[in-house]
Amino acid sequence: MIPGQVYGESDRFGAYPKTNPVHPFDLICTIFHSLGIDPATEYLDSLNRPRRLVDHGSPVLGLF
Repeated sequence: MIPGQVYGESDRFGAYPKTNPVHPFDLICTIFHSLGIDPATEYLDSLNRPRRLVDHGSPVLGLF
């Protein structure tokens, strides 16, 4: 059996983060980071404008 991992802590009601809050952008950055893809990678959209894979956030390195 593979053990799980807990990151952060919520308030006593489980409604709000108490420590180490994580935004969905951070989760997406973490997934890209774990796959070896730089979340700041830029690509050109259909109108030839530069776009980043993830506009905000950073990988949650405490999970690694």
